[in-house]
Amino acid sequence: MLANYLIFILAALASIATALPFPDGTDPAAASASPDPQAGGTQETATFGHKKPLPIPLPIPFPVPVPAPVPAPAPVPVPVPVPAPAPAPVPAPVPVPVPAPAPVKGTCQCTVVFADKSTQLLNNVLVGSTVGATGQNASGAACSAQLSVGPGCGVGVVDQSVDGCTVSQACTPQ
Repeated sequence: MLANYLIFILAALASIATALPFPDGTDPAAASASPDPQAGGTQETATFGHKKPLPIPLPIPFPVPVPAPVPAPAPVPVPVPVPAPAPAPVPAPVPVPVPAPAPVKGTCQCTVVFADKSTQLLNNVLVGSTVGATGQNASGAACSAQLSVGPGCGVGVVDQSVDGCTVSQACTPQ
């Protein structure tokens, strides 16, 4: 831009310098009109001795770079909130029936008293089993009895081959 102004100023100075008379008083336009000033003197012109001023040259505009248009920024995608999925329902715990503990199979020690006052000791009798015992009745005849041992070493008479074979039967945990 500054160069344009300088060119314009220099061109103006050049045109003014050509329009002024020489220092010796001669007209530069007349000097250029007749090659020999002695031959015919100065030649008057319609401008009263002054040369018609040259047109002032206009500065040549230099191409001014125009910045390219800046494209608009791409739209930034706005995240759309997505609702979180509902939590899966937690199933209620299903009560699992716990089987009752199996009866503990323990062992018992049983004592059988027969009618003749003799006793028989039975060791390691399993709870829930039936055992047999043999002895004599009050008259001395051989007899047998079967005992059923229940929980807690409870005992009951299942069968007696001869009435009056046993007087008592008892079992205790071993």
